[in-house]
Amino acid sequence: MSYMESVVTRFAPSPTGALHLGGARTALFCYLFARKHQGKFILRIEDTDRERSRKEYVDEILAALQWLGLQWDDEPVYQSQRTDLYQQAAQRLIDSGNAYRCTCTIDELEAMREEQKKLGENPKYDGRHRQSNLGADIERFVIRFKNPQVGEVSFADLVQGDVHVGNDELDDMVIMRMDGSPTYNFCAVVDDIAMGITHVVRGDDHLRNSLRQCNLYDAMEVQRPKFAHLPLILNSSGARLSKREGAYNILDYQARGILPEALGNYMARLGWSHKDQEIFTSAELVELFDLKSIQKSPAQYDEQKMLWVNHNYIKNQTNADLCPILLSLLDKQQVDISNDKVPLEAIIGLHKERCEDMNKLAEELICYYKEPTYDSYNKEELAEYLTARTMPALNKLNEGLQGLEQWDAASIKDLIKQLVAQDADIKFPDIAMPLRLAITGTTSSPSIDKVAELLGKDESLARFARMLQQA
Repeated sequence: MSYMESVVTRFAPSPTGALHLGGARTALFCYLFARKHQGKFILRIEDTDRERSRKEYVDEILAALQWLGLQWDDEPVYQSQRTDLYQQAAQRLIDSGNAYRCTCTIDELEAMREEQKKLGENPKYDGRHRQSNLGADIERFVIRFKNPQVGEVSFADLVQGDVHVGNDELDDMVIMRMDGSPTYNFCAVVDDIAMGITHVVRGDDHLRNSLRQCNLYDAMEVQRPKFAHLPLILNSSGARLSKREGAYNILDYQARGILPEALGNYMARLGWSHKDQEIFTSAELVELFDLKSIQKSPAQYDEQKMLWVNHNYIKNQTNADLCPILLSLLDKQQVDISNDKVPLEAIIGLHKERCEDMNKLAEELICYYKEPTYDSYNKEELAEYLTARTMPALNKLNEGLQGLEQWDAASIKDLIKQLVAQDADIKFPDIAMPLRLAITGTTSSPSIDKVAELLGKDESLARFARMLQQA
């Protein structure tokens, strides 16, 4: 698919909370579509809700987008700084006969709805001031859009297909509140026109908003943008995604050790697919992404699948690329590797295939830079492996390790095998597990001969000897 016009998309979050998975996926799809067509990706902060909008949420949203690598074009646009633009647009609608002032109070509106309910009607504003031609000299008023009363409004959605509703189901919505602030549906349209937005990509919970907005575009005599409404993201039970099941603040994923490229890959597959491919590079996502390939039905969040994708990314990243992330994580845990003889890149290569997140990888690397202490050992494991049956073999292992001229994984493994072969009552884990516990502080690690080789002979022997003293 190609577009003759220059594609311009926008991501327009409201800073009334942190950026979560659904919003981040919308931003990703806007970004991918714009980049695929060499267009622009605009960030617009919809902060007209004066009571709920917070500067800290703006900062979190910007940080989350930057962490994901979704760099926007131009400077972010803040709706709170554009009130004059909306007021001028509202006045033009009044002047053209497409909007009017309404003085209905909250009590009057509530009484109107209650009466409609009694009559079995759909509660909505009844248009009582539609022909009043109230001037600006009245004290308190809202401005309402004069929605068409006949026919229907429709559009061809790039994801959902044909969408339509009868105009008699839509009331004359408020576009400017009594305090002079614009409503969401109005300022979104005014901004989309001013910014030249060609494609509006957002969740399918906005379908009715889009129908209302289409009538606004028509009243302003401008071409409507194309719409693409994304399916919801559900949990494993088919319910709306809750925070407990994945609706995290995007920066929580960062704190959990998820790579931004991996999360972007996973989010792209929530509703979009390309054949049976699961893992994509960032360049592949830009090249292959297409709004028309998005499914209509809701996507389902799968925590284990997300971790599987992250694991794939960790395994396939170069050790050098993982180094800066791990240095930061180790620094947060006050682990100093600046003067250590163990090269970080080498130990990353040994451990990264085992870890599904970066926190786990960092945790496994700590043992190379901080010696396990007696207090850090699992006492039950210590009692299990340091027994009267195993101690003779472990002492022989200690002596054998000290005598090794070639300190490498193959020599260490051969020594353990020789000791096992000499005693029918001793199995490989009886010797290897205590050595692993001594060196790493845990019984879960890569092959202990390889770990010991990287740690070095002197440090490995010192740790093993100190553990044997606990017997």
